[in-house]
Amino acid sequence: MHASSKCLVGGGVSLLLAFIFKEGYSPVTFRLIVLIIFLLITNPVVSHALTKSAYQIGVIPDNIIVDDLSERGNHNE
Repeated sequence: MHASSKCLVGGGVSLLLAFIFKEGYSPVTFRLIVLIIFLLITNPVVSHALTKSAYQIGVIPDNIIVDDLSERGNHNE
């Protein structure tokens, strides 16, 4: 989830920055900057919420080494 959210933020911000450079200084530029800030704030929060809710319903990755969210907090066997 971490890698996919980073790719989405990086790609989205890169495209919006390209639009800003192409558009120049205009009212659209302000909206694009607000959109970049919105992406930078909401994407990590949503990614964390999705991962935590998936864990709570029982979706556990196969290659997990230490389960920090379990009640025992010990190694996965």
